[in-house]
Amino acid sequence: MALDRRRCRVGQSLMVVMLLLLVMVSVLALTLDFGFVLLSRRTMQAGVNTASLEGARDIGEEGRENARILMRNVYDDDLDPQQNFTTLGAGPEQSLVQRDTNDRTVLGTGEGAQQLLSDRYQYIYRPAPELNSANDGAGDFVTGEYQSPSEYPSDHQENGSYERNDFILDSTGPAFLSRLRRTPVRTGVANPLDRVAGVSSSGLGSPLLLGHLSFFIHQPAGSYDIRRDGVAIRATAIADPKPIVFIGDGEGETFYSAISFAYWPDLNQWYEIATPAHALGETVQLVDRDPTDPDIDPIDIGEIPGPGYAAVIWEDLGSHYVVGFRLLKSGEDRIPNGSPRLQDAWPTLEALSAESRDSILEKHGEYAAISEIEMSRLPAQVRSMN
Repeated sequence: MALDRRRCRVGQSLMVVMLLLLVMVSVLALTLDFGFVLLSRRTMQAGVNTASLEGARDIGEEGRENARILMRNVYDDDLDPQQNFTTLGAGPEQSLVQRDTNDRTVLGTGEGAQQLLSDRYQYIYRPAPELNSANDGAGDFVTGEYQSPSEYPSDHQENGSYERNDFILDSTGPAFLSRLRRTPVRTGVANPLDRVAGVSSSGLGSPLLLGHLSFFIHQPAGSYDIRRDGVAIRATAIADPKPIVFIGDGEGETFYSAISFAYWPDLNQWYEIATPAHALGETVQLVDRDPTDPDIDPIDIGEIPGPGYAAVIWEDLGSHYVVGFRLLKSGEDRIPNGSPRLQDAWPTLEALSAESRDSILEKHGEYAAISEIEMSRLPAQVRSMN
């Protein structure tokens, strides 16, 4: 009897091993395919991050055109828009997947694989964004007013109609939103907002390659099917002008640099300072002037040498702190040399007491909200979303 029981169990281990192999192959296939999805997301995000900053700069009032050129260059190794024979792009295209007459994916036979390898640059998604001059909310490039989370709490997401509660459409707004998407194109599944001439563009979903071996169930013709439609990917970035908080070292005559003058908004006066200030939170020494003396005349703006960044100052407990910068231009075309990123000024702020640091940041925000002070601003990345 014992021998018969052993004979009944012969082959059971082999069946378990075969089932485990099938599961492992499926998991490996999905891991590789969704690795392409993650890679595509990262490269698409790099494109929109770059484009949003360039669009917010709006150099020559051509922010949209400059953003489109810069975004396309992200995916072009030789910066020549006429041709690109490399695989540089935002992931593989759906054209890699073979299909039958019913638009269902089939496993290839390997025929023509050598030619496919030679022409692989044709199967890479490279964005071709639309300018969206009408500033449609679902467009590739959108201008408006960004609603800061500290002032307007929101979930910072967009729905299927690309509506957001942290971004108010405004054709003259300072904030710039860039968007890339890879979404289904089939009738009944495609979003009609994704491919509108002059407004929006979209690539096809990221295809499953090895994942066709997995146990996905085919869906009805009019519904989303991951095998036929691929994985939908969207990348969005918003840039908004922020007050400059740090000034770099000037290099010759090509960059704006800090100058030895400061402006005190509360007294509406200009003062000479001992040394130029470069960071939010620095203390400055006024030169031979007592800002509390009513007999001292303010320095006329025309007497201040430029171009360059003049510190905006504020007094606290007898010390004069930098709470921002104003850019004084001379009419020459020079390159800004400042940063709106608070982390660049943080080493200076960190050396202060918590009370002084909080007071400076509070005053910085207060002055930045007063348009008459004209604190210098540069675009900063304020929101990115995959």
